[in-house]
Amino acid sequence: MISPAMSKGTWESSQINNEANIFKKSGGQWGWVLNNRQSLLTNTPAEDPRFKETMRDTIPIQNFLSVPALIGPELVGQVALANSNHPYDNHDMELVERLATLYAIAIRHQRTEDKIRKLAYHDPLTGLPNRALFKRPLRFNSGSG
Repeated sequence: MISPAMSKGTWESSQINNEANIFKKSGGQWGWVLNNRQSLLTNTPAEDPRFKETMRDTIPIQNFLSVPALIGPELVGQVALANSNHPYDNHDMELVERLATLYAIAIRHQRTEDKIRKLAYHDPLTGLPNRALFKRPLRFNSGSG
């Protein structure tokens, strides 16, 4: 799992050179959220029994709030916040739970669009491209966008 949004200061304080190596194992508090599919809020992560270092040179965590993004029972992602200037509270958790719900809805919507696109352009029996796909005009991405 790779974090798509971290502030510049967070990266600099982490001393991590390769973002692809951020989360190789689902351990610690964020892993607990993924494994248990439950929200977690702590303002003292070092005292939380679910906290453990999962890799060398990790980003120091002062406080932590994480919520799983679920489509029914299926885990599709996670919204995690850390190191706020103020302690997290239940109001913060409610807002992040709403955000995780919106994120899960967006994932479900994208999956539905992908499924519709596949059904429109591929034979349902063989999975091979159908005539509609071949008649579709070609679009090239020039890369200057």
